[in-house]
Amino acid sequence: MDWDQEVNAAETLLRCATTPSSEQIISAIKKVNPTRLCLPEDDRQLGYDLKNRLQNLLLQHYGEAFQLIPHPCSPDVVLIKHLFLPSIDACHANLKALSPQALDSVPDPGGFAAVAKGDKPKTSRKKIDPNHAAASPKDALKKAQQMLDGYDYA
Repeated sequence: MDWDQEVNAAETLLRCATTPSSEQIISAIKKVNPTRLCLPEDDRQLGYDLKNRLQNLLLQHYGEAFQLIPHPCSPDVVLIKHLFLPSIDACHANLKALSPQALDSVPDPGGFAAVAKGDKPKTSRKKIDPNHAAASPKDALKKAQQMLDGYDYA
């Protein structure tokens, strides 16, 4: 497909009456992402706008399966990575382009919602007793992440 067809397909996906699958949304994000494409400035802006809207759609509906990884060179940029499938990502995102609903849908966003709003970010995760059985899958995931964070790999 050429660029115009990808743009039309992404706009159609955004107007869809039903929620598209996460795979469809991620595929569209990657196809309209202008970062590595040689496009005129108007098309680049359109591509970033579509990418931002698709990323918000993805996180608002499937945010519990993704995490936001800070970009090492820019505090305003995050990578949207799947929690369980490390090869799946939804490209980089500018925090200011993510809606509060999208940020609220991501488990333990690490204070990114506060950063996006200009507030002071949270500095620590909610502590979960490792000896207590998890009450929900979300708690189990947090418990597992804390155990991984505390593991001495050396």
